[in-house]
Amino acid sequence: MTNSESTSIFDSLAREASAKGVWPSPKSRDFSELSDPLLFAEVLEIAGKEDSVSLEKLMSESEGLRKTLRRLWVVEKPTMTTIRGLLSAMKNFGWLEESRPAGFKLTSEGLQVYRTSKQNKRLFRRVLAEEMYKRYVIPGWIVSRLLALNPVGQGEIVLPSPLKDWQPVQLPWEHCKWTQELEFQTVRAAETANRVFPGSFPVDVESWVERVQVNWDKLSSHVRRKVSKRSRKVESLDEKPYIATYAPRGRLSQAMREASIELLFSAYQPIQQFQLCLELLEFHSGKHPIPPRAFRAWCPRLDALEFIFYTDWHPLISGRLIFPCAAFRERADTPPFEILSGIKDPAGRSLFLYQPTWEYIREQFISVLLDCYDRLSRRIGALYLSLLDIRDEVCRQLRLSSTVFDSLLETAYKELIREDITIGERVSISLESDIRPEQRSGYGMLRRPAYINGVPHSLIAVNRRYRH
Repeated sequence: MTNSESTSIFDSLAREASAKGVWPSPKSRDFSELSDPLLFAEVLEIAGKEDSVSLEKLMSESEGLRKTLRRLWVVEKPTMTTIRGLLSAMKNFGWLEESRPAGFKLTSEGLQVYRTSKQNKRLFRRVLAEEMYKRYVIPGWIVSRLLALNPVGQGEIVLPSPLKDWQPVQLPWEHCKWTQELEFQTVRAAETANRVFPGSFPVDVESWVERVQVNWDKLSSHVRRKVSKRSRKVESLDEKPYIATYAPRGRLSQAMREASIELLFSAYQPIQQFQLCLELLEFHSGKHPIPPRAFRAWCPRLDALEFIFYTDWHPLISGRLIFPCAAFRERADTPPFEILSGIKDPAGRSLFLYQPTWEYIREQFISVLLDCYDRLSRRIGALYLSLLDIRDEVCRQLRLSSTVFDSLLETAYKELIREDITIGERVSISLESDIRPEQRSGYGMLRRPAYINGVPHSLIAVNRRYRH
């Protein structure tokens, strides 16, 4: 079959599928338009206080966007690409319109959204979420896809990485053939994910190994980056000549991540992803809705909007743990759920975010928090523990977003002491903003801290005293 024939057949299938309740094709796939909700709010604020806003003004040292905290490091100012993306997205949302000379001003809708951002940050995030859904579709679709992948586990999915105990040495660039050891580590990673969290990686082993190998070979075929002349130069007779090398662990990690995204998040339903079948097509177009590069951009945005929770550092597995903090329903109790009526699935059901109040979840939250703390404390043997490790497991068990966790923990911290009449126990929580050594460099800087009263925290200690 020629490419033109294949395209024609697919277009015909797509047109027929459009009447079968599939997701609409995204109006945009430009993930450079994706930014933190705080940046959207800041641009609205600048535009609301000035007659107009422009790229140059937002890049300005004195008038532009302020420094931001990205995970655990300070970003002096957003890049020009980020600011261009912000302006483009807000124009497409209908919040900004062009004004002379070479600037933008708020529309009437933009002015209303600006006022919302000033008065109610939670409501602003909901407005932004609905705009992102209308333009990109991904915010609604990914919640549905996660739940379809692992319905028994409430959408809990692991994108496997090589286990931490596999630490191979650097290899010469030319030694890049797929080996039995690489296959063993690939199978081991998937099996471990499913053993720790059953059903979290619903891919058969054969398809998994095959796709990882394809990506490994693709990465291995890339032309290696050039090294400087100084690096290649042999300074003395005793010095060994420069040999280009690569890290097998890093390459296999990337091959696994790309393979898992391709297998789990394609345009087809997850049951039989590789069959071109009308009943399985989930989009008007069969184009991949969220390729690996876009996936990396979407995860932090969906986390900030409270649609999902994700972490790359869960202590029990190696890889990315991700699960939805929402679901499409006909109806749900409010609280603990909050309806977003502007986001619907192809069946017409609205999206409900899980937003439990302190009164609704107080006892359960404290119980799970203390249990997670005790288990980690016994394993590590320390009083002050990583709040982030505990946060990840508490959120996993209770299906909380990181934003909801921060709010609940802040309330628990303010209460300070809980008296339990049944066991006569008094519990006090201590939180510290100190950064642990492993968080001061490398991947540790990428972890999202817990925010208490707007201040990032990363350590927790629990003291218990029993009444006599």
